[in-house]
Amino acid sequence: REAEIDGFKPEPIYRLSISCGGITALSDRFEKKQDAENILNVLKEQKAAQVTKIDPADKQEKAPQLYSLTALQRDANRFLGFTAQQTLDYTQSLYEGKLVTYPRTDSRYLSDDMLQTALEVTKLCDSYFGFGISHTPDIKKVINNSKVSGHHAIIPTNSIVTADLSSLPTGEKNILTLIAAKLICATAPEHKYEAVKLTGICNGTEFTATGRTVLDMGWKRFIRQTDKEKPDEKALPAVSEGQTFTVAASKGEHFTSPPKPYTEDTLLSAMERAGNEDYDDDTEKKGLGTPATRAATIESLVKN
Repeated sequence: REAEIDGFKPEPIYRLSISCGGITALSDRFEKKQDAENILNVLKEQKAAQVTKIDPADKQEKAPQLYSLTALQRDANRFLGFTAQQTLDYTQSLYEGKLVTYPRTDSRYLSDDMLQTALEVTKLCDSYFGFGISHTPDIKKVINNSKVSGHHAIIPTNSIVTADLSSLPTGEKNILTLIAAKLICATAPEHKYEAVKLTGICNGTEFTATGRTVLDMGWKRFIRQTDKEKPDEKALPAVSEGQTFTVAASKGEHFTSPPKPYTEDTLLSAMERAGNEDYDDDTEKKGLGTPATRAATIESLVKN
């Protein structure tokens, strides 16, 4: 990865934009600067754009899966800054305190016999951590016997009721909260929204703008603001096909970006998926290492 970054040569990309009435629409990419500038000069004279197509679509995002150890380590690194080893240590301590299930697992599902237990634990997490759910948890979404081999996904246990969570070390408390929130999200309704793609023509050049309107927050209601990697798109103002606007045109110059250096989050993902394309779905073991050994492998490399 370091070699890819060192040898990367950024290439310029040019895009035109038109804006009016709270809408900013973009053209396709131009590889040559002169081509973009030639069209821009024409657009500055011809300032009228017409809406040619409005394409709305109701969409939904499925609730996330429960945590395997690797998935938990990735989120803990991304949101809390923990190393893979720290996350394993905190989770192991919670397991020894009977607050979470067995941590060294590569499964993100529960087995059939856990349906009632998982429902009880979900309700306990809601009242104990104050998520304030108003739906009935859909536990069947996280049940799949065929995807549980040695151990099922990591979830809290009934023991959180009697435990003094305030006395937990901060790291363990943060990990337990992550695991509880994932159980709440995984059994919550889908996140539903209306996505709108608007297409307009200005002097023969096509421009597009996108927006979304949330219809039902669903599982996203229970994630912290810091968990959102990027803000959701805003809704587009109301317009109609055939409507004409007077617009202001401009040119933007961007450069292609090199690959990013690995974080523990992205390195764990790369280790987990290494060689996947070389094996079929029935292969028992894939990737580099196991959930139990990846953290130690990274720690050894850092130490050495």
